[in-house]
Amino acid sequence: DLMTGERVTATLFLDTVDRVGRPDVVAKWIINELPRALGDKELEEVGFGAERFADLIRALDTGAIQPPAAKAVLAEMIATGKQFASVASAAPITVIGIAELAGKADALLATHADKAAQVKAGKHGLLGFFVGQLIKQAPGADPKAINDVLRSKLGIPE
Repeated sequence: DLMTGERVTATLFLDTVDRVGRPDVVAKWIINELPRALGDKELEEVGFGAERFADLIRALDTGAIQPPAAKAVLAEMIATGKQFASVASAAPITVIGIAELAGKADALLATHADKAAQVKAGKHGLLGFFVGQLIKQAPGADPKAINDVLRSKLGIPE
């Protein structure tokens, strides 16, 4: 129903999939993120089409943008009517590499050495503290990568 309940939504889905493939990713973003970005507006009102949506999905697929940043870019695209490239170039969406993330994690763990020692001693509940702090220091970084880097540095198995 969510994908085919309205002709404009079904058309957006089909046309976007024609451009980029990845029906699973397109459907997820239409169902979960598009309504948030639209707010109280209707899709017909904002003139958001498959070409612009496909640009966003391609960037996600290639890793040029991470999901948290893509959500903000989608909202801005809908609010302003701008193309992905112009919104993305103005947004702080640079991809943070694992090496940079690891460096930030090292600094964070050094700053909070007492809590890091507690985690290494088995108090794994503190991992959430470190994840939250690193997300603040590396906005737009992939949350899974943040979690993986911290788990590795703290010796916590997957």
